[in-house]
Amino acid sequence: ELVNSRTIEEMVLVLKKEVVKTNNVEHEDTGKYRQLLVRTLHQCSVKFPDVASTIIPVLMEFLSDTNELAAADVLVFVREAVQRFDTLRPLVIGRLLDVFPSIKAMKIHRAALWILGEYCSSTDDIQSVMTLIRQSLGDIPIVDDEMKKA
Repeated sequence: ELVNSRTIEEMVLVLKKEVVKTNNVEHEDTGKYRQLLVRTLHQCSVKFPDVASTIIPVLMEFLSDTNELAAADVLVFVREAVQRFDTLRPLVIGRLLDVFPSIKAMKIHRAALWILGEYCSSTDDIQSVMTLIRQSLGDIPIVDDEMKKA
């Protein structure tokens, strides 16, 4: 309740700086702190939709993070943003396509793939997703590819 439409931009800037500070720091509580930052930014964007477009690119970087809890919270935010804000859909899909190859956790991969499959509607986006999946999987059939490596 302390945040209003006049102070939200400044608060988002402070939170984004905190997010950047936690990127290269590995402390025992860093994961929990990142998760709290993600949830706070999520709440800010729900209350003040105007700032969502500035929050999304920062949060997308968490998807490639080793902290699966923070990445899962980002995906919850991403799913809600795509559903709620039609105008942000191209931005979200584009950033998700950019970050997708660097995702490390299997659960995050699965959820990101679901979001891409559910919300990609243009032919170009669908082609991009299919190309991305083929690049991630490698040569098909996979068995023959593995035999060549062995």
